[in-house]
Amino acid sequence: MLQTGTVHRAAIFAAIVGLTLLGFFQFPGHTYLHSDTQIYVPMLERLLNPALYANDFVTRDPHLQYTLYDEAAVVLRRLGLEFQTALVMQQLLFRALGVYGVYLLALALRLTPRASLVVAAFFSLGTLVSGPAILTVEYEPVPRGFAAGLLLLAVGWGALGRLNVAGVAASVAFLYHPPAAIPVLIVLCGIAIFKRRWDALIAPLAAIAILILFANLQPGVVDRQSFLSRLDPGIAELQRFRAAYNWISLWTWQQRAQYGLLWMAGMGALWRIRRDVPPAAWPLLAGLPLIGLLSMPLSYLLLDVERFAVMAQFQPARALLFVTALSCILAAVAGIKAAERGRRIEAVAWFALVFTLPTCILLTDIGAHMWLVLSLALLAMAMMSAEATGSRWAGVAAVCAMVIPYFAIPVFGLVHNYQRLETQDVDDLAAWAKANTAEDSVFVFPEIGRSLQPGIFKTRAQRALWADWKGGGQVNYFPRVAEEWKRRWSVLADNGHPPTLERWRQLGVDYVVIRKTGPVPLPRRVYENGSFLVLTAR
Repeated sequence: MLQTGTVHRAAIFAAIVGLTLLGFFQFPGHTYLHSDTQIYVPMLERLLNPALYANDFVTRDPHLQYTLYDEAAVVLRRLGLEFQTALVMQQLLFRALGVYGVYLLALALRLTPRASLVVAAFFSLGTLVSGPAILTVEYEPVPRGFAAGLLLLAVGWGALGRLNVAGVAASVAFLYHPPAAIPVLIVLCGIAIFKRRWDALIAPLAAIAILILFANLQPGVVDRQSFLSRLDPGIAELQRFRAAYNWISLWTWQQRAQYGLLWMAGMGALWRIRRDVPPAAWPLLAGLPLIGLLSMPLSYLLLDVERFAVMAQFQPARALLFVTALSCILAAVAGIKAAERGRRIEAVAWFALVFTLPTCILLTDIGAHMWLVLSLALLAMAMMSAEATGSRWAGVAAVCAMVIPYFAIPVFGLVHNYQRLETQDVDDLAAWAKANTAEDSVFVFPEIGRSLQPGIFKTRAQRALWADWKGGGQVNYFPRVAEEWKRRWSVLADNGHPPTLERWRQLGVDYVVIRKTGPVPLPRRVYENGSFLVLTAR
């Protein structure tokens, strides 16, 4: 039984909920239809209604075979929830479980409950894992984000020696996003085998069996994913163009150096607090960052050099999430312990690393934000020193340490994690299309380049796109889709010779959406608002 001291369990629960909502609504925030939900939601809609997106070559080939993300969403949809509500509810739940997992990990490292909440709050500020292009706290309700919260919970329980519970959490994460969960399952299963805890292997084995079963029952799979083949040179070049984040050889030296520096910082923090690390936590805290660090040369060898097709889908370098996440958590713990023991300069140094991560994309970018990072580090040191002295203001100090960074970073650091893409004109355009065009209609936005607005329209209107930039992310999965996207994108990218309406009709397009630049009369116009004109190609 966990000892919460003078802090009531209800207060801990309220604090975790509060931190989850603060992170969701304030910073780092949340999005919908700004990233991968533009791909997932149309696929989910098509699972319920196969008549939708019949002419959308991306949505027609779902890559949902090896995840229960779609099954969970569809079940909630059939219970009466809209997909957005169903996904956001899960996102909030898994974010809260992630906060709780970090809290448990800090407790395992012998911090007080209040100080453990501070560590969870600092981690929940989130950061970009540059290079593989993922986030420690995902803004979108996507499988990887759901799995990340469960994996943090697994690490927290594992550090406390609760191997079975940790295995269940990691196994559920595996069902949502297998690649993200594999590093944690490797460590947990290794511990179970070493300790001959065969019961702890039941949940992982059951998860593998469930995933295989549901993969073979997956509806709508037109083109099975290829795992054992090597990438065709043309497909490899296309992936390097559209999905450069997978290819280590295309990363900058700053991105490659980032993780070596973070790994050393995390291991330095782990060594500094080594007397407070329980035996059960060592394999997780040392093993996961090592797996993450080794994922870079592994990815380079298997994808950049050998070009195995499975690596483009598995994306092993995304295990760098554990290097980043655990360096942040361990630095926060080391900073608090240094403050408790009166080592103020050391505490400031550890906290500076903690606040650099959500403020700067790369450690080398700290120059522009140095004053903010140091100010927050000094504040955290002062607040946690007050916590250590047992001051009657310690509770207030801890709350200030937790809450202030959520406002200071976006306000004073001018850190804005995403742009506002969904506008009233996009929504109005989608509403018109949904109400006034056939379900099998095809739209194209020939002037909009790499903008994500076509994907918002596609999802809101439930109408097919001829091609868009976001849909090109599917080049990692199916060669046939990759080749088709390349052909279509070459037409969109050729701004010097835009197709005529007659040519668009021949290409299978029903409606052409262009920007409205003034009150110029155009033939075959069927809709307009403040930003867009729609021309019929029929």
